[in-house]
Amino acid sequence: MYTRGRIPNANAVYRSDERPRVSGDVPVVVLIDHGSASASEIVSGAIQDLDRGLVVGTNSFGKGLVQNQFRLSDGSKLLLTVAHYYTPSGRLIQRDYSKFADQKDYVEDAYKDDVPSDSVLATRPKFKTASGRDVYGGGGIYPDVLLKDPPNLTRPEIDMINKRVFFAFATHWISKEPGRKWTAQSLEKAFTLTESQWNELHGVMDREKVALTDSIWTAEHPFMLRQVRAELASATLGTQERYKILVEDDSQLQSALELFPRASKLLSQSLSDDTKKPSQR
Repeated sequence: MYTRGRIPNANAVYRSDERPRVSGDVPVVVLIDHGSASASEIVSGAIQDLDRGLVVGTNSFGKGLVQNQFRLSDGSKLLLTVAHYYTPSGRLIQRDYSKFADQKDYVEDAYKDDVPSDSVLATRPKFKTASGRDVYGGGGIYPDVLLKDPPNLTRPEIDMINKRVFFAFATHWISKEPGRKWTAQSLEKAFTLTESQWNELHGVMDREKVALTDSIWTAEHPFMLRQVRAELASATLGTQERYKILVEDDSQLQSALELFPRASKLLSQSLSDDTKKPSQR
């Protein structure tokens, strides 16, 4: 990728080295959403431009500013924008902010559309990826495949997490059974709680003043059980097993996993195109 500013020393070109972190024949699927900004947009934009992988999700935020930090005499610091970031094809990542009166409106605009409409894209500068696919600049990175974000947490679910009721419940359980051997298999989807354990969990929520009605308590059973499994896994098996459990119901991630055959096809096409190009020395 590269940067361009008003003065020559703000211009720079950045290239990856010749030591790949991932083998060149491994397909890649990149997930982005409205909150993906700055460095994540640079990486996903470069992968998309070079046809190295498939970018999926929703439109990214559009933050591609290069800023220099200056320390002022009173001890404060000034961040001065000196350049913009561009992807390999020449796309400007930065979304236009000149039409917004305040920062709040500017931020809310980034979350407005999952992908730009055709009429909006018609106003954007068009570029080509390495294999000739159309991509657009001036407003973040647009996904190759739209995958909408999973539904937001409910208010009771947010309350449960913020008050760490599952952590308290799992920690107490583990302390009561110090000799128990926990495994990934013991915490699979078939895992459940006894009636007395459900009552104990309800008691933790009452103690932490989580607002619950009988109908909410019943409706949230699947969510609560998954959170308990995740906390038990985190405490006994590590964070990797925790996240394996937490993403089980992530519809966006599960859909992304199904796109690897398409990513493989894109990669094969890209590698084939590379072999047809004349060598450059």
